[in-house]
Amino acid sequence: MGKLQILVLGILALVFFSPDLSAQSRGKRETSEKIKAAESVQVYYFHYTRRCKTCNAVESQTKKALQELYAKQMQAGKITFASVNLEEPEGKRIGDSIGVKSQSLLVVSGDQQYDLTDKAFLYATTNPDKLKLELQKAIGKR
Repeated sequence: MGKLQILVLGILALVFFSPDLSAQSRGKRETSEKIKAAESVQVYYFHYTRRCKTCNAVESQTKKALQELYAKQMQAGKITFASVNLEEPEGKRIGDSIGVKSQSLLVVSGDQQYDLTDKAFLYATTNPDKLKLELQKAIGKR
């Protein structure tokens, strides 16, 4: 092997195995996790003007669960809840911006969306604690 090849291999070894470089990349990863953890979460319940007992329960049980689980984060504005009527102009605009066309319960954080609609309608009246757990799982995914 020539001197030039040994020199190139030596430089490559320094670049790939340097502790300082791995610490820098580790620092970047820690920073991005902190930024991600600091992101806000929006919980949206999209509905129509006429609502049944279950529709109303989805809204009330979601609000109750969020208050029980995340009161401090809600007070700080890190987690918000909005009940949005899709038949009103502002509600339609919000729904269109997220891509919602019908009744939905969504947890939104940045560009991530977690659709809890099926679970919300299944559990709101029959097992509110299960709905609470599903909300906690979705918010924990952010």
